[in-house]
Amino acid sequence: MSSTPKKEAAVHLEDLEGSFFWEKYKLWIIALIFVGLAAAIFYTYARVTKASLNTKAQQFFDVQETTEDLQKVVDQYPGTPASAQALLFMGGKFYYDQKWDKAINAYTKFLQLFPQHDFAPNALMGLGAVYEAKGELDLALAQYKKVFEQFPQSYRAAEARLAVGQVYERQGMKAQAKQTYESIPAAYPQSVWRNFAAEQLKRLESEKKSS
Repeated sequence: MSSTPKKEAAVHLEDLEGSFFWEKYKLWIIALIFVGLAAAIFYTYARVTKASLNTKAQQFFDVQETTEDLQKVVDQYPGTPASAQALLFMGGKFYYDQKWDKAINAYTKFLQLFPQHDFAPNALMGLGAVYEAKGELDLALAQYKKVFEQFPQSYRAAEARLAVGQVYERQGMKAQAKQTYESIPAAYPQSVWRNFAAEQLKRLESEKKSS
């Protein structure tokens, strides 16, 4: 379909205005182009530098073994994926060694530095496990609940809800535990944890009948 005279006139007017605009502001436009090019070059350099830093951090992380070595990754490469991994590994190692306060510090630092990281639910689960091991059950509940409240799509969400039910049981809150277990199959129909929840429900019913 051919353009109407009105549209053609508008195009010519825009071309004319464009030429006037160029003549009046060409020095500014040229300056902005150079600024834009400089910004693009700087951004590309920064991105490449960051990628290189991440690679170096990962290589450094891969050869570390002790918690002291992992701390070096965190200190020398802050904010990198490798430092995130190092903090999680440290939390797990300290948990295994029953160094509760150090495990809490590692997981807490991870969550402070990487609050939206894909593994943030793992850090929350780790914190919950530490507090549970220490017998601080209210704090454990708080961490487990954050997993499915803040990260409902996480693969750890169903597991965290199951953990909440188990902590309720430890607190003697059988009704809350039962309600929690009952909510899991509906909330996570595809999760393997729904089977564990069903087993816990059966056990609670069995205990109730035998008491």
